[in-house]
Amino acid sequence: ANKFISSDSRYVGNCIDCHNDSPSAVAESLGSLWVKYPRLDKESGRLIDFEKAIQNEFVKRYGGTKPFYNDVRITEIMVYAYEKARHKRLAFDVEPDDGTPITDSTLIELNASRTCLDVFSTYGNPKGDIAPYVVKGCNIFTKTSSNRPVGYAFWKTIMNCTSCHLQGGTKEYAAHMGDAAVSYPSVYSSNNVIYTNRMRIARCYAHSINEILYGANSEYYKLINLYMAWIAEKSGLPIGAPRESRGIHNV
Repeated sequence: ANKFISSDSRYVGNCIDCHNDSPSAVAESLGSLWVKYPRLDKESGRLIDFEKAIQNEFVKRYGGTKPFYNDVRITEIMVYAYEKARHKRLAFDVEPDDGTPITDSTLIELNASRTCLDVFSTYGNPKGDIAPYVVKGCNIFTKTSSNRPVGYAFWKTIMNCTSCHLQGGTKEYAAHMGDAAVSYPSVYSSNNVIYTNRMRIARCYAHSINEILYGANSEYYKLINLYMAWIAEKSGLPIGAPRESRGIHNV
């Protein structure tokens, strides 16, 4: 993006100068980038979702400190990227096509839950460098009550995400997680606030599972977010196109 920085030090390039749909664009459009997150940051070995990527870019390109986790400008860019992906009917692309599938022996080493093994049997073992993180996200999703941060065990619960999202979040008409992954950011009607996927997961922890909030940048939320995006990708769901089976119905 440096080609857009003029000799006048007061001028700072705009995101759209690089990230646009022009054939001559120097960077991917925001819609195309939207479907590639969460992804693994190989330098830190941590997952970053689209929200964190924008925060990092703001610091890198414009200096200063990182904005708040739900800063209005960050949210607006996320909504814009989501809408661009929705209009193009893009699907999540978080798993590398040429990646090597994780082995069954590694699944055992990662203590993959019985439900996770059933999910992977249906969709195929996750591939590439994100594979262990997909497994971790699935484990948190299916064994939530036994996968909480150290120090929070004082709040006991027997609820798991799969108490409502059946079959590891893959059962139709029972809160399929692929439908959720392609539906956010969205206005949450109870308080008229735009919720990102990470915020929606945090709300489920606080209200549905009766856990406390683990912090804005919780790895737990990002791991679940990755698992949700992986399910949506494997289900072939376009961004912004949830099916009639979305939500919880009489089953």
